[in-house]
Amino acid sequence: MRVAASIGSDASGRIRVAVAAMSARMMAESVARGGGAVVALDLFGDGDTRAAAEAWHGIGSAGALRFDDAAFLDALALLARQNDVAGWVAGSGFEARPDLIARGASVLPLFGNAPELVRRVRTPGWFYPWLAARQVPHAEVSISRPAQPEGWLAKDARACGGWHVRPAAAAGPACGVGRYFQRRIEGMPLSVLFLADGRDWRIAGIARQIVRPLGGHAFVYRGGVGPVGLPPPAQEALAAMLDRVVPGLGLIGLNGIDFVLRAGEPVLIELNPRPTASVALFDRCVNGG
Repeated sequence: MRVAASIGSDASGRIRVAVAAMSARMMAESVARGGGAVVALDLFGDGDTRAAAEAWHGIGSAGALRFDDAAFLDALALLARQNDVAGWVAGSGFEARPDLIARGASVLPLFGNAPELVRRVRTPGWFYPWLAARQVPHAEVSISRPAQPEGWLAKDARACGGWHVRPAAAAGPACGVGRYFQRRIEGMPLSVLFLADGRDWRIAGIARQIVRPLGGHAFVYRGGVGPVGLPPPAQEALAAMLDRVVPGLGLIGLNGIDFVLRAGEPVLIELNPRPTASVALFDRCVNGG
């Protein structure tokens, strides 16, 4: 397996990279705005994505929101044979597929976190005890349904966008793979997008999350507003959180942490070991995009 920690460039010095996700639009547009060349791999192939990308490859079913493993690997293999890109970035939808990340990394260099790290971060029974052992403030989690479910949420660590989140009282008593319960935290929902090299980190920006009901789902991510600032004590607490999490896990590339600002203290909700939707907000906050 080949795993790279930084994005390469073509002969002219311009970044040339493939981005893969259920929807690659925001990543493709971000690379293009930064002056890079991008090949997009996703399920939709919408006009905005194709406009930002030099080429597009379909890698699954938009209707089923499911990757086609063979189509994805074939697209990477084609790019490898053409020597067309330096590597690829895994975006939304790969949370549940560290196995597919690993297979893709064996075909074309992966820019970002190794599949085993993604698997561990998205395994609630491993990740939240790991946070507790390092005294990282985080929402209380239970793998089994709490006896008193009021004030708890049922979640799926393999999903994204909040479509899977529901009150624990409406969920069944048993958890499947990746399913868990998290105590609801009252406060301002925020996210931080940061760049990491396995040891050090740099914040690209902080956004306030817009979470609203949609289509019978109560906690759907509807967008973000940013960049926003934090009071100095909260900023220091967030920095302390990143000081523990980034080198402790060895995070690389763009990552996001969702957190709630409760009584002035950041409380971690979840870690996304990949570029998040907030990348669209912060292109101008980092030199070079």
